[in-house]
Amino acid sequence: SRRRHTRYISVTGVQTCALPIYVSISSKYEELMMLRAKVQENQLLQAKIAHLQSEINFIINHNENIKYTNVEKKVYAKIVAKSGAPMSRLVRINKGSKSGIRVKDPVISDFGAVGQILSVSENFADILLISDASSSIDAKIIGSNARGLVTGITSNQQYLMQIRDIDALFSIKPNDLVVSSGMNSFFPEGVPIGKVKEVVSSKDGLFHSAKIVPFVSIDNVEHVSVLLEDPYSKTNPRLSSYGWPLAEK
Repeated sequence: SRRRHTRYISVTGVQTCALPIYVSISSKYEELMMLRAKVQENQLLQAKIAHLQSEINFIINHNENIKYTNVEKKVYAKIVAKSGAPMSRLVRINKGSKSGIRVKDPVISDFGAVGQILSVSENFADILLISDASSSIDAKIIGSNARGLVTGITSNQQYLMQIRDIDALFSIKPNDLVVSSGMNSFFPEGVPIGKVKEVVSSKDGLFHSAKIVPFVSIDNVEHVSVLLEDPYSKTNPRLSSYGWPLAEK
């Protein structure tokens, strides 16, 4: 009886000692899994950073190489007010006609197209955003050189635009970059507009439609540049019947 009792105590003691060891191993294993997950997350973030950096470099290079045809100068302005629905806003800046700003002047930021002047007073001007449903810019898609009108999409969730009726002969894919074409528009050629988010083909397969996310998030923009044109230039697009009335008052 004493021998059995002693054995029981001994076995129980082994089991009792083994429990902390098991808990320790389990804890280390969980810690290892967490570290692996963090490493993988870090790798994904690094890849995303590299992708965003390449886009930023593209935008910077494009802005440096833009040929501002008929543009005498740029007026730098500060955003002082925003009104309207969250995704379809009018933005007011602290410069107006006294600074040479006129209706339909294109507006850009360091990252690309913002919109176009809709109305002007002496000291203020309102901007119609490129993501507004009444906005349109003649644009081209880098790589395929497909052209079309970028128009805003009314959305309550995010700033979106689209190009419709693109010939299916053009190969378009998500993340393709979209810039202004410089044709039939007040925007100079090469101003970054956004990147393709989604491509949808028509039922007959003859055309594509591309949804586009703008590079410029107006929620994060405080300063913009208004591009002024020479009103006496013979090639001024304001005097051309081919100009798109992007921002009629």
